This record gives sequence, structure tokens and C-alpha cells, in this order.
Amino acid sequence: MKPITMIVPYLAGGGADPAARLLAEGMSKRLGRQIVVDFKAGANGTIGTQMVANAAPDGYTILFTPPAPIVNSKFLIPNLPYDPDKDLVPIIEVTTSPMAIMANAGFGPKTLKELIAYAKANPDKVLAGTPGQGGSGHLICAMVEVREGVKFNMIPYRGTGGLLPDMLGGRLNISFDLPAAYVSHVNSGKVRIIAVMGDKRIPSFPDAPTSVESGYPQLRLSVWYALFAPKGVPKDILLKLNAAANEALKEPEIKARIEQLGYQTGGGTPAEMAEKIKKEMAIVGEIVRLGNVKME
Repeated sequence: MKPITMIVPYLAGGGADPAARLLAEGMSKRLGRQIVVDFKAGANGTIGTQMVANAAPDGYTILFTPPAPIVNSKFLIPNLPYDPDKDLVPIIEVTTSPMAIMANAGFGPKTLKELIAYAKANPDKVLAGTPGQGGSGHLICAMVEVREGVKFNMIPYRGTGGLLPDMLGGRLNISFDLPAAYVSHVNSGKVRIIAVMGDKRIPSFPDAPTSVESGYPQLRLSVWYALFAPKGVPKDILLKLNAAANEALKEPEIKARIEQLGYQTGGGTPAEMAEKIKKEMAIVGEIVRLGNVKME
């Protein structure tokens, strides 16, 4: 029986990795067909995304991605080789999670207020890693810089998997990233969370304060992961994939494991995900403009 390929347009070991594998496992059981997770990193997620956009619309190739290749790239990449609106269709929102600022254990500032004060006093000296140019880490970094009048020395990587060794080795002071890939490192004390960039604490990091609690309600950004299919996939196949994903996300074990990673489980219809993307286009467009965010 032909397997389904779930393309993740980033490196294995990054924030998308564990949630993608959990979903693939849960959906495989319900569809009676193996889903193979295939990591195709490069160009801020656009290489893997283009592969799905160009694939046959038969349901055998699907995309598991955060917003960057779908939303951010529309504002940041001239001559994008696909049109997310015309070439892809959402299947379902899988997870959502606030971004976070993580720090190497040896870095001095321990709170968001201390970090901002330190960065103001030491412009361009805080080594700040992000999982890639144009991604949500880049955007939240730009948001902090613009709204708080600071300047970080931002260093983009090709995914969290490439960033983590430098973070753990002390070659980075902080990172702007999803907290999911940092669970074991926070638990071991090698990394600490300075702030979760939202208004609610994450159950898996109950001691990590939010940006709202820290006195910075203007610094908030969450990231979703969602499934997409090539545009033109038959409606019955789209709804079958949606139903399998919804059922998998409601499974207690999968739901618990996703939440342990620092995510909230998603769900819903393709139309609901499409509406969410539409609203986020306006938000991301504003951040890109105010922060003068560019792909270099």
C-alpha cells in the first residue's frame, strides 16, 4: 500500500520534529496507511514547501509547517516560487505555541526586564540565535528591538537543530525560538526560559513567566503548526485527512505528549485554518514593516 509522505521543510531535531512524528503516527493508525515524515530543509522552509506545492494533488504528499513558508515568506521573499494562496490548501491546525526567549545558563540577565536593560547598555553585543531568517524567531527578535529600542546581534541558523549546539556550548547568549525543542535542556539546567511571549504560562514550564507578567504585554507572538495539501486535492480526500488528524489530536496519549512539549493541541476545519492565516497576514505584515525585517 502506497505510503503518504509528510514533508517537514526544516531540519530533523527542530521544533517541528516531535509534533510531526506524533501526528504522523496517530493519523497512520486511523487511515490504515503509513505516513512517512520526510525533512526537506532549506531557504527558510520554502524548498520543502515548494515540493508539496508542485506535488500531485492526490493526498499522498502533505506539508507539516509553521507559518514562515506560508505567511512570512510572502512579505520577505521576492519572486517566491509558489503562491501559498493558489498552490496550497490548509488541512488543519495541529498545534499552537507562544514563542519564548531562552538563555544559556551562564548568561547574566535572568528576567525580561534585565535582558532589555542589558541590551540597551550593550547594543549589538547580545548574541541572539534564531532558527532562520524570516521565521517567527526573527520576527519576535525584531519586535523586541523595535518596541523596546534595543539592538541584538542576531545570528540566523538553519533550524533549531543547528542552533542548539551553540546555545548549549555558550557561543550564544539567548535564542528566540519555540520552547518545545528545549524541554530536556531546561530540565537539566543548561538553558533557562527568560520569558514566554504570551499571556499564559506553558504547563510544561510552569516556572517560566510570560511577557505579560513581566510587564511587556506588547511583546507577544504565538506560532502554529499546520497541515497543508497541494491545491486541487479532492474534497473527500481533504476531509478524510482532516478527520484523521482531528481524531489523532483528541487521543489522550498524543494530546498529553504534545502538551508536554509546550504546545497546545489544535484541531478544527480547513476553513477555520484558512481564516486564521488571513488574519495573521496583517499582523506579520506590520511586524515586517516596523522592524524593517529583510532576508539577507
